Amino acid sequence: MTGKRRAWIAGAAATIVLLCVLFFWIGRSSGVRSAVQKVNEGRVPKVLTARVRTAPIRRGEIRSTVDAYGMVVPAPGGRRTIALGYSVRIAQVQVSNGERVSKGAPLLVVDAAPQTRLALDRARNDVKAAREQLRVVRHRYQLKLTDKTAVIQSEKSYSDAKAALDNLLQQRAESVQTIRAGSAGIAWGLSVKKGDLVAPGTPMLALVDAGALEARLGLEASDAGHLRLRQRVAVSPVDSSSGRLLTGRIRAVGGAVDPATRLVPVFVSLPPSAQGLLGSYVRGEMTAQASQGLIVPYASVLPEGGKEILFTVEKGHAVRHEVKVGIDNGREVEVAGKGLKPGDRVVVLGNYELKDGMAVTVEPAS
Repeated sequence: MTGKRRAWIAGAAATIVLLCVLFFWIGRSSGVRSAVQKVNEGRVPKVLTARVRTAPIRRGEIRSTVDAYGMVVPAPGGRRTIALGYSVRIAQVQVSNGERVSKGAPLLVVDAAPQTRLALDRARNDVKAAREQLRVVRHRYQLKLTDKTAVIQSEKSYSDAKAALDNLLQQRAESVQTIRAGSAGIAWGLSVKKGDLVAPGTPMLALVDAGALEARLGLEASDAGHLRLRQRVAVSPVDSSSGRLLTGRIRAVGGAVDPATRLVPVFVSLPPSAQGLLGSYVRGEMTAQASQGLIVPYASVLPEGGKEILFTVEKGHAVRHEVKVGIDNGREVEVAGKGLKPGDRVVVLGNYELKDGMAVTVEPAS
């Protein structure tokens, strides 16, 4: 390569390097001037500020309530079951299930079943045989052919046979009879119809005292443990749009889980005005827990790494607080923590973006 050609290549390379350096400094100066211009025009914020909405901390009572569902049933002692000690045939049914009846009203007409007639005949024969046996034993005792023990045994056999016959006769087992209401009430649990043969002791019908009703509700075991006897319960029909509301009181709380529902039964005594609800499904609302303390809106408390926190606003900055949470009713929460007092403003909207000490702008409540 000639000397002239080497000189030409070296000059071209130097020129290219100078042009690159010149373009770099022109671009850098332009970018700096643009950034400064944006700051001066207010288009880039100098300090990060969060917009939040707040609510005051209050001191007062907070309650958590639970709902339970169940049915209105007769209270203990409020039901009188109708059953007979002998077999009968149902001749007539003169009342409907749920019907209100007055004292003396006819309920059922029954006739002796074939088994009962046989039992009457057998009881009469037993009495006749026992009487004859007793006569014979007494005669033998007079002849010194037996002892006093045999006489006592024969007398007892005769007494037992006569008592069995008298029991059937006193119940009018050999005749058609009308069973009437011994007191006013509601016919409930009717389990027979015309023509049925009913075994001895089988419940046929019950009369429920209209003023002795209760709601049998079911609760989770964790909720039932907070209840107390005589506690008020607001009871309303599940399928009613009338908004009818009754106030009952807890009579008893079950000590075991019902195997059918897996819930703990709670028995709520109802006022006399509930008489039209027998057999209906109802909802009961009751207080599970109550406490006095500092109360904040539910939205103000946030989970953070296994802890509970909230932010208050002080002099335009967010202040982080770790808190212990108490009763929570879904709308408000009981809290306890250092530096908290009634009247402080807690952040309820925008708190997920906050850090301790961050500048905030509080929006007015809508």
